[in-house]
Amino acid sequence: MKKQYQNNQQVFDLTRKDVKRLLLGCGFLSTGGGLPENIRQRLLEAALSSTEKVRVVDVNELDNGDMVATVFGVGDPKQCTSVDEGYLESLVTGFQRRFGLKVNAIIPGEIGAEAEAIFLCSVLGLPLVDADLASGRAVPEVNLSPFDYYGISPSPLLARDYYGNELVVTSDLCSGDLEFLLRTFGNYGRKRGCFLVGYAREAKVYKKMNLPRSISMSLDIGKALEKKNLTDIKEVLKNVKVYEETVKGIVKSNLPGFNTGVLLLRSGLSIDFKNECITLRQGDQTKTKAPDIVTLLDDNFSPVYLAEIENFVGKRVFVVTAKAFGIWDTQKGRQMWARSVRELMEVNSRVKIDFYKAKGGK
Repeated sequence: MKKQYQNNQQVFDLTRKDVKRLLLGCGFLSTGGGLPENIRQRLLEAALSSTEKVRVVDVNELDNGDMVATVFGVGDPKQCTSVDEGYLESLVTGFQRRFGLKVNAIIPGEIGAEAEAIFLCSVLGLPLVDADLASGRAVPEVNLSPFDYYGISPSPLLARDYYGNELVVTSDLCSGDLEFLLRTFGNYGRKRGCFLVGYAREAKVYKKMNLPRSISMSLDIGKALEKKNLTDIKEVLKNVKVYEETVKGIVKSNLPGFNTGVLLLRSGLSIDFKNECITLRQGDQTKTKAPDIVTLLDDNFSPVYLAEIENFVGKRVFVVTAKAFGIWDTQKGRQMWARSVRELMEVNSRVKIDFYKAKGGK
């Protein structure tokens, strides 16, 4: 698998000056998903105070026996209105104590979950791996990961919901079964969802996955957005296209545990979304679909968080598309996304019919 992004800096430090670029670049690659921006910003600012730094390392710089693990949330991102820092720290220490493992480095669960990982690295004094478990983007379901691509079990896992209930997974579940289990576990009470820690494997296993250096990529994209220069993004991603649009309306659909709907644009383009599974369409013609990148930027070139898209009706946005990379730019990777895309289109086809009938259509 050929790498398209090159950065010769194998080890570097994140500091407070990187917070804005991380928010911009990670927001871009997370395609409107992940934790809400205000929570990510709070965690990043807590981790990267005026005196604190977090060391970022290429996975190949780690010793083969170093244990790498991750932490991320599962569920509808709209349900996550706050994250307690002590909650995250105790989740990782509880995981180490329960399974007798010593975690030596943290890898983000996805781009969009980088803030949790960076915060934990700061608290625990651990390095951050310059990669993520969604291979350079955010994903709507846990079965869309390099672990599933390479047939590696993510167990053992420790999950905790917002009420303090815990789920321990020790069996070698496939990621599809794990997705169902976690969403069932987190589907409790008014605040639904959970966070988990796991995917603990020695660095030598991660080295074989050829993961993109997504933290470095995010910083470079963030730098371009900070300068309001979309041209520089083409140095990081391939086949970048930009559509200047106005949000005409939004039709929400109902798929429990997901943020789903159809975004209608002034030109006639539409965007179907299920968390980070996004399809750009012109009538019945698909122009771009996940795992290719489809992300929205506001007037200030800041990423639009899809859970807050209602706030952008009547406003100008930039729709930016780019080619998938890493494992997602393979036949197998695209096939892994196909089921999620089909489910998205089936759910949204029903709301489109209802919408057009309400407008007097047939």
